[in-house]
Amino acid sequence: MLNRDIQQEHAEAYPHLFKPASDETLTASAFAVLLNDPAATTLVVVDDEAVTGYVLAREIERTDTPYRFAHRVLYIDQLCVVRSARRKGHGRRLMEAMKSVAMERGISHLELDTWAFNDEARRFFREQGFRDITIRMALDE
Repeated sequence: MLNRDIQQEHAEAYPHLFKPASDETLTASAFAVLLNDPAATTLVVVDDEAVTGYVLAREIERTDTPYRFAHRVLYIDQLCVVRSARRKGHGRRLMEAMKSVAMERGISHLELDTWAFNDEARRFFREQGFRDITIRMALDE
């Protein structure tokens, strides 16, 4: 399954938060819930007749508050390219396609988050034009 490598990387970096990749953590029913969300958009990349990557994003409507303006966001929830297919431009093409989806919907703000340990992902997202906008911190006692 496409997400196996990423799940395992997260489990190794944060074993107190993430379960190791297994048939129980990467179920078709869990992905079906994500794929059937009417606010979600999923795009895949095919290489040599096999799906080697995907991006899943959700459209979010942020309401006006005393502190922030109302705005629509295309939130990139998941991006995955299998290790053997990386550095072939698949991730870049998926991100460009998702930027086009946002533009077609009149959304000018895209967001995503990534885990601090994942230098490769952070570097990739910066290359795609993303910048740090918030820092989330944790304390485990």
